[in-house]
Amino acid sequence: MEETSPQPLPTPQPPSIPKKIEKTVKKEIPPVFIKVDKYEEIVKALQNLKSKALTLRDALDALDDMEKELRTAIALSHKALDYFNEAISILDARLLKIEGIEPEEAKENDMDSYIKGIHDQIEKIKSELKTIASE
Repeated sequence: MEETSPQPLPTPQPPSIPKKIEKTVKKEIPPVFIKVDKYEEIVKALQNLKSKALTLRDALDALDDMEKELRTAIALSHKALDYFNEAISILDARLLKIEGIEPEEAKENDMDSYIKGIHDQIEKIKSELKTIASE
């Protein structure tokens, strides 16, 4: 019987890179040394970009806050307009009611108190609008 010697295992070979790709990769590697002036210029430009981004973020936040305030003001304005329309409806109903009555039967005090009530409601609406405007 012949003795067979164990055969050595093949050594792993690194994958071969095609020459075209190898040349392209070598060209894209940046130089190790750059001019200090260029480096400082790049750092300043990056700081400027960071500053502009922060300013833009602040501006967008402020715009968002203003939009919320505007929505609130519009909602309050709608509510005030509803009060105003209600007051007009009441006044209109009272005036139509008085038209059906003879002038001597209409009580002057009743009309004065009604008009005063309407005036008070309008003043209340005005004060609410002033409060909205000052916020």
